Amino acid sequence: MGILPMMWRGRPARLRQGVYLLAGILLSALSDCIAPAVRAADAPSIQIRAGKTDTHGVADSVAPEGEVREAPPSPTLATALSLKTGLPFDERLAVVHALPAILSPDHIVALTAFVSARSGPAGLDAGEIYALKNDAINALTRQQGFVEKLVPILAGVYADRKQDAVMRDYALQHLAVIALDGSKAYKWVQHWQAVGAADAEPELAATAMLHLVSASEKNSLSAAQKQKLESAALRMASDKDKPDVSRITALQVCTRLKVSAARQLAFSLAQSPEAGFPLRISAIAALGDLGQGDERIVSLLKNYADGGERRLRVPARSALQHIQH
Repeated sequence: MGILPMMWRGRPARLRQGVYLLAGILLSALSDCIAPAVRAADAPSIQIRAGKTDTHGVADSVAPEGEVREAPPSPTLATALSLKTGLPFDERLAVVHALPAILSPDHIVALTAFVSARSGPAGLDAGEIYALKNDAINALTRQQGFVEKLVPILAGVYADRKQDAVMRDYALQHLAVIALDGSKAYKWVQHWQAVGAADAEPELAATAMLHLVSASEKNSLSAAQKQKLESAALRMASDKDKPDVSRITALQVCTRLKVSAARQLAFSLAQSPEAGFPLRISAIAALGDLGQGDERIVSLLKNYADGGERRLRVPARSALQHIQH
């Protein structure tokens, strides 16, 4: 019958029930105390994976055994920009992004050398190299009083025919930003050079035209310069031997400059079976800006808006709305 019943035989039933209840509570509490310790002993250890940081300071890292060890130092700028080290792209970019607001002379030397180099770090793809160099230029652009020194560096990148074509394009873009922000340090010299070399390098010429039309809209070009830009853009947009992407950009420039001769060109391109659809769509968009009052254009756009070629419907409807409003 068990020990407790023998000891309490003959005792009042209520007292026996109370003792049983008290014993149950004690056993339950003891079980609760023991169970967590057992579970903790049986549970696997928790592993912590440390992530990269942008700080140059020393951070504590706790190993699974509980040992506190010093984290390795962050890469230096020289290491991040080195063409030979095998540092991953994200770690290189993190170092550039963590640069202080005011760069040291050593920082400036390292960044300018990296931007001017014709090659990029080994192990990075082209897109990663472009991004890293672009952000290096951004870091230099933010330095107060450095713009006058940065302009010849960027001009040199553009002028270097052995440079990557994308980096030469980037150089023009950053030079345009400097000028459009109101700096007198850049006078659009390289942009006019690019426009003049349109036959050899149409892509760079198209980029330059797009920047120059922005300058024209800010009244930064003389009447003679504006006329020169109009002629160059119309000539490129009309040239069947030029890449479509360059012709599209040139046609956009003509539209923004309101070149009247571009209306007939756009009308012809919109209907040309020889033109690719991106170029035809660009021509239709140009008609929306240049076609006011021309019933031929309105009729053509209506035909395309309801026509069988689905790729032209939306551009034509958009152009019609632009003309009518």
